[in-house]
Amino acid sequence: MSKKHASKDEITKDVLVTYYARLVDVLNRNTKAVIIIGVAIVLILGLGIGYYYHEQHQNTKAEDLMTNAEKYLRESDYQKALNGDPQNYTVGFSQIVNKYGSTTAGNLALYYAAVCEFNLNHYQKALDYIQKYEVPKGILGVGPLSLHAVILSNLGKYKEAGDLYVKAAHWEQNDNTTPYNLIAAANAYLKVKDLSNARKAVTEVLNDYGNTPFQTEAEKLDGYIQTQAKS
Repeated sequence: MSKKHASKDEITKDVLVTYYARLVDVLNRNTKAVIIIGVAIVLILGLGIGYYYHEQHQNTKAEDLMTNAEKYLRESDYQKALNGDPQNYTVGFSQIVNKYGSTTAGNLALYYAAVCEFNLNHYQKALDYIQKYEVPKGILGVGPLSLHAVILSNLGKYKEAGDLYVKAAHWEQNDNTTPYNLIAAANAYLKVKDLSNARKAVTEVLNDYGNTPFQTEAEKLDGYIQTQAKS
């Protein structure tokens, strides 16, 4: 009589039992290692959760400190906004950046500090702040990029400024900030006689934003570029 073949379910069951037995044997022989790994995982998770709540707490503290500095900024008192007012026991954006720079509020303080330094005509210090600023996505990032370009222009770095104006133009494209930044880019490029990039910026305005208030300025720049190319 022939031997009865095992069914598929029986084979699967035997395999599972075998692997389970091996796993139990490994765990029994390596109990200490398993405990160490388990503890390490718990510690990593704990540190991650702790870090998250610490950052949230730090951000809240930074936001509270920003209140007075933002008030001075609205009043155009850039010195107090930047460095605080010891007589009133307030701190400025520079102190907030130093202590809470890794938080969301600290990042915003970087931008505000750059604004203050720029208005105090401290262009290199303004550049130092704006270079560390993490630019947000969307329309909120256009202004900071444009400010960065303006700072570079004031430092005589026109080619870099032109490139940043173009970046600002394309960061969030619309009929207002895009052609404005492209025109600014063209003017920056012309400062260093970069006719090629200036023409690209102007041509984009004429082709894609011809119905905006910037058309007239673009046409004037286009005529000037053509004259310079022939000379």
